[in-house]
Amino acid sequence: MVKWWQFGLIGMLALFLPTIVSFISAINRHNVPAEEWGKAAGVAAAVAGMGFLCGLIAWAGQRLHTYLGMLGDALVGAIVMLVYLTCCMLLFEPELLNEKFSIGGLPMYCMGAVIGLAGGAKVGYDLRKWIQKQSATE
Repeated sequence: MVKWWQFGLIGMLALFLPTIVSFISAINRHNVPAEEWGKAAGVAAAVAGMGFLCGLIAWAGQRLHTYLGMLGDALVGAIVMLVYLTCCMLLFEPELLNEKFSIGGLPMYCMGAVIGLAGGAKVGYDLRKWIQKQSATE
């Protein structure tokens, strides 16, 4: 059985690795001045933390499939996506939760919920197949 911290690490790596690749690419193109590297490292750490949190939420909701089937997977996906968007807004653009909510935050939440529902259903199904295969080989 996959443990809670393994879900957290998977979530962390899923968000952290593309961030690091983008950062290295920007450095190679000379788009990031040396004095901004500390801020970029802070962003990478925040993204890693958000990924770990999203992985923990996915772990906590994995049993919803037992009760609701694919709908449970979809709900977990939507919740993960909305938590991720909330973290992004809180850390990087807090105005989207206040004065810009109707023109920025709400549309992002609506789009995120739809993407999360679809992605959660697909990823939940694939992840469950992978976990069952791993459990069968142990």
